[in-house]
Amino acid sequence: VYKRQALVSPGVLDARRCLAHILQAPGPIPLELREAVGDRVYGCDDCLDACPPGGRALAGADASKGRIELAALLASPDRDLLSEHAHWYVPRRRARILRRNALVALGNSGGPGADLIAAGYLGHPDWLLRSHAAWALGRLPGPVARAALAAADRGERHPGVRDEIAAALGSLA
Repeated sequence: VYKRQALVSPGVLDARRCLAHILQAPGPIPLELREAVGDRVYGCDDCLDACPPGGRALAGADASKGRIELAALLASPDRDLLSEHAHWYVPRRRARILRRNALVALGNSGGPGADLIAAGYLGHPDWLLRSHAAWALGRLPGPVARAALAAADRGERHPGVRDEIAAALGSLA
């Protein structure tokens, strides 16, 4: 497992390794960090866990600890999604960043119907979402994932998405 080690020394954070930064940045989530994302869609708080005062703050948080239903997020229209999470920083207020993050979280956490949800995103008009859906399906083994990836492979034109599909099919072999 890739060790992020975003806290490089007391009080010094390397943003290139910080999941909170990565989850807010535009573009693809680097492959070596996707597993470390876990089930997060926004933020991280690992630095709070490592810091004694931060640990006390997290202990006082509500029981949900900010968890959201991935299927609901991925099914929400952009307007509703951005309205519900208006307090989050989202680059250019584009829902694609939240959807990208949710697809990675879905690939990491799985669950009932996760393969069908990710497979539905293989046909999305946004290449970024198709590529992260392919990655998620590569982590959700089964006949749905394999069939969806094989079908998408036949029609995909974007080179980055084709690479993600090939890697996902390879991981399912």
